Order: sequence, then structure tokens, then C-alpha cells
Amino acid sequence: MKNIIITGSNGTIGKSLITSEKAKDFHFIPWNRNEVSVQDVHSMEKFILSCKASALVHLAAITSFDPELRTNSWHVNTEWPAELAQICRIYKISFVFISSAMVFTRNNQGPYTPESFPDAEYGYGYEKRKAEEMIWLRNKDAVILRLGWQIDGNGDNTMTAHADREMILKNYIEAESTWYPSCSFISDTINQICRSLNYNPGTYLINQNQYYSYFEILCKLKALSFQLWNVHEKVDVYYDQRMMDTRIHIHPLFPE
Repeated sequence: MKNIIITGSNGTIGKSLITSEKAKDFHFIPWNRNEVSVQDVHSMEKFILSCKASALVHLAAITSFDPELRTNSWHVNTEWPAELAQICRIYKISFVFISSAMVFTRNNQGPYTPESFPDAEYGYGYEKRKAEEMIWLRNKDAVILRLGWQIDGNGDNTMTAHADREMILKNYIEAESTWYPSCSFISDTINQICRSLNYNPGTYLINQNQYYSYFEILCKLKALSFQLWNVHEKVDVYYDQRMMDTRIHIHPLFPE
């Protein structure tokens, strides 16, 4: 059984990854930031070597848009993964970095491919974009996975959790029929992360949504799961955020 270090083990994806049947062949070792400082490269290096790990999956991120919560976001989202990538290169440990579809913006319409140029200039998307650049400078053997919005899972930042909050606050959900998001079910995301441990170096795009607008997705989720949602169609500025990668084999969002 392979030892795999995982950061962000308490997050939406991390919790699901550790407990997933798809990951039963791996022994995940959570990174505890209270015990191993992300500000101390020597402590990080010592911890990584002590785990005798064959790979490190970096999921940890500060995703909040709250300025007070983002005070340390540049280090956590950008500098820390770059330092981890360098340590992994030195000791020949596989490194998988979880990035985001938010490296792209509405100014750069999709569908995006691995050749599309990221253009985020501020916030979370910019931090992820710069992290990708710094990782490639330090570790040419890295694997980068750009993920979309997680539809489900045990977390407050999923699509379904957002919809539930909207219902509580307003008794209806405004959903754009002009926005085509990148998104995936959590179980399929976990499957792709496990597969990525055997990928060749490169940047990969993980997205199940090939056809649907956000409005259509919520309507289908409502019908499939009998959610008591009141979904209102909203027409806004057109934005196609879908990511397409022919190397990734993932079934469609809603198979016919």
C-alpha cells in the first residue's frame, strides 16, 4: 500500500478522498498545519521524509472571498505549494497540485483546453494561476489538476450547499441560463485524483459538464433528487467556463 501525503484533508474533497472506496489502495497521511508549520521549509522537508511517501496531493486552499480570511491566502495558495513541489522534486516524490477552473475569467471564454491561457488577475484564481507557474519552474514532473465546482460532498462550498443556502435566505434560487460552469460530482473527482497518481507530468482539466447551463443543472438535480428547490431562471452576461480535455475519461454529468 502506497503512502500518500495529503494537505487539506479536512476540506470538502479531502474528507471524501480519505474515506472513499476508490482510494482503498492508498494510505493517506494528513498534513496537520498545527504540527508542521507551512512557514518552515526545513520542518516541511523533515515531515515529508518521515512519511516515506511515494506521492503528495496538495488540496489545501483558502477559497473564501472574505478579505479578513484571505490575509494568509497568498502563502497558502501560492508559495506553500511551490515549496512542496520543489521538495518533492529533490526527493523524487510524485507531486499532484489541485488547481481550479477559476484561473480563467469571463474575459476569456471557453470551452477551455489544456492549451488555453489562464488570465485571472486577482483573488483566488490569480493565486492558483501563479502557483501553477511557480510549480512548473520548480518541478517539471508535477501533475496539475484543474477542477470545477463540486456539485455535492460534505462541505459548505458545494453547488448543492449553495442552492440550499439560497433557498433558506430567499426561498428561491437564481440560476443563470447563460453560464455554463465546469463542475463534477465528488465521487468522480475523487476517482480522477486517484488516477492522476499515475499520470504523466502535465496540466489536466477535470469537468463533467459538457452541455448544460447552471439553470439546467439545478433543474435536473431537483428532478433527480426530489429537492424542494424553487429555481428561477436568470439571464445574465454569457459565460462558458467549461473545460474540455480529451485525455480525461469521465462520464457525462447526466448520462441519457
